[in-house]
Amino acid sequence: AETTTRLMPYALVFNDRISKCTIYNRINGNSTAYSKSDKRRVENFDGKPYARFITIINVIANGVHSNVEIHSIETLDGKDRIIIPPLPLGFDDVNKIPSHFLFFPMLGTENFGTNFIFHSSRLFPTEPRNSYLLPQDNDGLMTKYKQNELVLDELFNMLFDYYRSNPTKQALPLDFANVSFDYDGDDPITQRYFEKLQTLFSREFECWKMIPSKNGFVSIKDDDITVLDAEIYLSLTEEQQAAYIPTVEKYANDITTLPSENGWSKVVKNWAPEESDYYTTLQEICSNIKNKTKELKNLLLLLKELGDAGTQILKTNALLPNRDGKLKS
Repeated sequence: AETTTRLMPYALVFNDRISKCTIYNRINGNSTAYSKSDKRRVENFDGKPYARFITIINVIANGVHSNVEIHSIETLDGKDRIIIPPLPLGFDDVNKIPSHFLFFPMLGTENFGTNFIFHSSRLFPTEPRNSYLLPQDNDGLMTKYKQNELVLDELFNMLFDYYRSNPTKQALPLDFANVSFDYDGDDPITQRYFEKLQTLFSREFECWKMIPSKNGFVSIKDDDITVLDAEIYLSLTEEQQAAYIPTVEKYANDITTLPSENGWSKVVKNWAPEESDYYTTLQEICSNIKNKTKELKNLLLLLKELGDAGTQILKTNALLPNRDGKLKS
């Protein structure tokens, strides 16, 4: 019941034939009613086969009224639709929202790789209706999965074209900026398809001005922005991160511009783990420390926590103050 309640506003967006419904919980006696109160086209694009819409869903939960506003881009024939951020408060836990709908949610696609929500009446579902048919080693399904691959490519192109044409809207929330098309099966064709999607979304997002900084929203490709090497975080517990990362960030900001919001190191690592120009490492930070400051003690404690890796940094950088206060290795 909780899953149905959480997803019903999205199902109403994708179902033109359904204007209202009520969900009853026979155990506790609660009920939630949903109705489409308005859907309006809010943005047209010259020469484009799609437009942006806002759908208003009226929700009455145990007598309490609220309106849920859902943003989407849709082809003009209504066959293809993508829900885009911001998601409505209370219905915005992306970890519990399937990325695939075929009029109704396809449970099992909550971790598809991107948190945009896709629907197309042109897509073929799997028999359990828990996903679309994706490329796989099965000649009997090739016609259907080739059709799905074509339709998904068109959906992705519509999504990318919308944001390329509207750079002020490229500042996605972290949950939508993250890309993680992981596949844990053993079908080599499906594996290659997921790798293709990981590359497709990553190369696209690298170019968008979505990272908040003191200079406004920037792209990771811009010269004046880097993120902390994600390995710094992976080496620390949450408590250690809270204790040491502010000090690391202070020193890092002496040599680069970091995002003004936490969480981007992991996102950028998923985009481009091998692109060294995107990252500022602890070694680079330590090699640029020239003066003793009140934060130095905290940094030295961090290096101690890192064990052999920290010891190596101490050996190769002048970080230990001598009797005269000068830094020595």
